[in-house]
Amino acid sequence: MPVWVVFEVKCPTVNLEDIRIVGSLPELGSWETSRALPLATSERTYPAWRSAEISLPSHVTEVVQYKYIKVFDGSLVQWEDGAPPAFVKVHMASFLGELRR
Repeated sequence: MPVWVVFEVKCPTVNLEDIRIVGSLPELGSWETSRALPLATSERTYPAWRSAEISLPSHVTEVVQYKYIKVFDGSLVQWEDGAPPAFVKVHMASFLGELRR
């Protein structure tokens, strides 16, 4: 049974940049920025960006790390500062959660 999560971050952007998430699991792109998952915003919710529901495997017991990145026209502009945020999947095995910052 998968774990469904939603990622949300507040991040101002310029010049049609978009926000994506990339992380340590294959479902999060395995740290390959070209495979990062897009987040969406709207006039009503900006500067909040939110992912669709993402299915992660519930059997993973490792710490899952991720970062937000800014992208413009398909090219990486900026990595989120600091160490990668992390959550321990073993505690989320049957949880539909929202990860917010």
